[in-house]
Amino acid sequence: MRIKSGTVLSNEGGQPLEVYFLLTGCVRLKSSTDLLPHYFIEGAMFGEKDILQGKKSSETYTAMCDCYLLSLNRSVFFNLMEEFEDFKEEVLAIAKAREKIRIKQQF
Repeated sequence: MRIKSGTVLSNEGGQPLEVYFLLTGCVRLKSSTDLLPHYFIEGAMFGEKDILQGKKSSETYTAMCDCYLLSLNRSVFFNLMEEFEDFKEEVLAIAKAREKIRIKQQF
């Protein structure tokens, strides 16, 4: 799907509904706990952390320019993880690496 610059994909504190795969463009991740925003560029996956943890969104995702992305609702996302072990392993590895970075930045 195509989204316009400035579109908010998910708000901090909201219920996460989808995992996104950024095909083109740039998306800013901002949370109340981070001093600086982070950015996702082409090829990035985002939104998986809160769905995997089953909790409300801890970040806000905003398109910084017009973007094309794929979105998977949570049930399709979990079905793919169940059906494709390689996909599941990669998603979990990405989520774990991001969490390590997040923990290091807090100290």
